[in-house]
Amino acid sequence: FNSNEKDTLKINNDFHFPMQSVMKFPIALAVLSEIDKGNLSFEQKIEITPQDRLPKTWSPIKEEFPNGTTLTIEQILNYTVSETDNIGCDILL
Repeated sequence: FNSNEKDTLKINNDFHFPMQSVMKFPIALAVLSEIDKGNLSFEQKIEITPQDRLPKTWSPIKEEFPNGTTLTIEQILNYTVSETDNIGCDILL
């Protein structure tokens, strides 16, 4: 491999990998775009019920609020991006 040339180096090019938590960043960007457009606000409250909680998924929201809660979009974004919360991600979708 010569980094001075215009060659392309591919590693595991034929493999497909799951998105995992990488998908949370573009979801957060889409929510922020809707906030910029005025369609949503950081202060908008969203109720999270026990029924919203998937039993076998990583979620600090689920652990901190086992009986459900109401959080702002700002709080859900923080949980989703900073603490990789899967339930927060699902709610933002």
